[in-house]
Amino acid sequence: MTLLALGINHKTAPVSLRERVSFSPDKLDQALDSLLAQPMVQGGVVLSTCNRTELYLSVEERDDLQEALIRWLCDYHNLNEDDLRNSLYWHQDN
Repeated sequence: MTLLALGINHKTAPVSLRERVSFSPDKLDQALDSLLAQPMVQGGVVLSTCNRTELYLSVEERDDLQEALIRWLCDYHNLNEDDLRNSLYWHQDN
């Protein structure tokens, strides 16, 4: 099991991008269900405020873990990965 945080905040991205990555309160349950349905995700929490969106996850270690989670986030919000990739931060225990 690996613990990680994947996010975007006011220091890493402009408000226009943060708005596109945020999860509205009425969509949080659906987003978490979708995230937990990913085969590598064992558990998680979604934090979404006006200044940041963060995913705190317990996951199975995989070679493509980072790519798979970024792809999920982009697919969920209908974003281009290139638009998001440079603004994301990733913290993982090892």
